Amino acid sequence: MLKRFARSTAIVGALLVAGAAAQAQKYSFNYFRDPSPNAPVISGTDLSPTGELVGWYTTTTAAWGFSEVGGKYTTIALPQQGSASPYTVINSINGQGKLVGVGRLPEGYVDGFLLTSSGELTTIAVPFPNTLTTPLSINSSGTIVGNYTTESGALNGFVLEDGTYKAYQVPGSYSTTINDINDNGVIVGSYTTSRGGTSIGFMLKDGTLTKLTFPGAINTVPNSINADGHIVGHYDTSNAELPFYFDGTTYTQIAVPGQYACNFTHIKNSGYVVGTCSNSSTYATEAVVGTPTL
Repeated sequence: MLKRFARSTAIVGALLVAGAAAQAQKYSFNYFRDPSPNAPVISGTDLSPTGELVGWYTTTTAAWGFSEVGGKYTTIALPQQGSASPYTVINSINGQGKLVGVGRLPEGYVDGFLLTSSGELTTIAVPFPNTLTTPLSINSSGTIVGNYTTESGALNGFVLEDGTYKAYQVPGSYSTTINDINDNGVIVGSYTTSRGGTSIGFMLKDGTLTKLTFPGAINTVPNSINADGHIVGHYDTSNAELPFYFDGTTYTQIAVPGQYACNFTHIKNSGYVVGTCSNSSTYATEAVVGTPTL
């Protein structure tokens, strides 16, 4: 039991194209840098329906998970044996308080995990030849999605539902990642068609694969989709990586004042967005929660 310490199946279907011109999407933002005063990186990854912020932070020798509720931070660390550096990264939380992420397990190796609110720890490892399984999201019914590294070095997506793993790869792709699944079972992620190739976003709904590309972008990576079908992620231009919001019709850039780089990893049913930004003045990397104002 673990305590929280205070302080293959190929995707099939038609490939459609969704999207329109870009404009500004407005939010008000709150920033979080309190888990450790010496942490060079503090990354926010998800927000529960009750307002529990989760993520991870680094120190000079380790990575730790954290949760934040009402200004109180809790460090989350997987139990381990030996002298290896602690490593716990929290990627998602659902309404039952179940956490998924990747970390150094008690056996000494790094792999995916599921951690319940009562402290029960379960290894998440796909039963296919791979080197690392990375769970990225868990929805309200407990379905987990993420990716795993294949023997060739490429990534494949996976879905874990009712104890059964399914591997997913976009037809014709070299590498496929599944980043999120909403409460309706709709999936978003990205793929490449060659090693080192550009990233193309996709949505999988009822067996139909829809291509998602921010207008004019080099790379488009959808990170999350909520129950209304609204999507957040990031896109690349020739000189910047920028966050975006997609309402199902129109792509909009998420403007974050005073930050030179941001990536939002989840959008909640309430419309809140959660992620990480780097401050333009201090270059500090901090967790951020955005509340929509439009």
